[in-house]
Amino acid sequence: MKQFGLRLILSVLIVSLELAVAPLQPREQQDLDPAQGGEDHVGQPIPPYMTGDECLFCHRDIGKSWPTNPHQLTLRPALPDDPSSTLLSQLSGGDELLEQADFLMGGQRVARALKRSAKYGRLELSLARAFPADASSNEPQQSAKDSLDPVWHASHFADRCAGCHCTAVDAQNRAFSSVGLDCYVCHGVVDLNHTKDTRQVLLSTKNQPAKQVAAICGQCHLRGGHSKSSSLPYPNTFVPGDNLFRDFQVDLSEQNIQSMVPIEWHIFENVRDIVVLGREQVTCLSCHQVHGNDVFRHREV
Repeated sequence: MKQFGLRLILSVLIVSLELAVAPLQPREQQDLDPAQGGEDHVGQPIPPYMTGDECLFCHRDIGKSWPTNPHQLTLRPALPDDPSSTLLSQLSGGDELLEQADFLMGGQRVARALKRSAKYGRLELSLARAFPADASSNEPQQSAKDSLDPVWHASHFADRCAGCHCTAVDAQNRAFSSVGLDCYVCHGVVDLNHTKDTRQVLLSTKNQPAKQVAAICGQCHLRGGHSKSSSLPYPNTFVPGDNLFRDFQVDLSEQNIQSMVPIEWHIFENVRDIVVLGREQVTCLSCHQVHGNDVFRHREV
């Protein structure tokens, strides 16, 4: 009798455990097509949008912190006290390079310098790259390839980098409207009536459609993707609110994800869960706060 009672208790515990774990198991369903649904502005002119200067007239609390925000610093003035300036100055010809530089790009992993081009909305990129010193050396590293390349390259930034380091890039002529990331890049075309209803501003609340969040963040953070229409490594006229995946091609296969370093892997896996598997419970906004303490929740975990 005691053995029967013990077996019954064990059976109940096993069933309870199975029910508790069941939601965590992969569900069997047909994969979704990320390109289905939504709209896009592929190949169209950049729509008129409210600039950051206009936004900051009211959102002055954001203005206080934006100059030091990592998204703002993706492309920044070439100031002498910037760590990247210090790194570049130690390269062969580095001082001369910095005298001509107007902007810096990069941070802890690699530093690059840029200068204004004679062409409107263009920057020229120095192909000389400085890497932080490794454990066996106190000097910044410079690859042999970099030292053989021209000091300034007229089209490399426009062809490879502009889409994620500048605002409103025209894929036809590769020109952009402003250096760095403006409010439009994440919040899109904002209606003036948003003062009466802030929900009209994309990413203003956490109750945003998961696929929309994945598209807005993924336009830059899905590295390795490319535009089907322009072949550029950044989207062709993506306007926040569009379905990024109608034109931007990304390898979301398990094999590709598993080959990545963790900082890339968790981005691709989350986007794959949302746009392919339909798991919309977790988005970038679940952990990341662009205008807040970005790593707080990671530390809590």
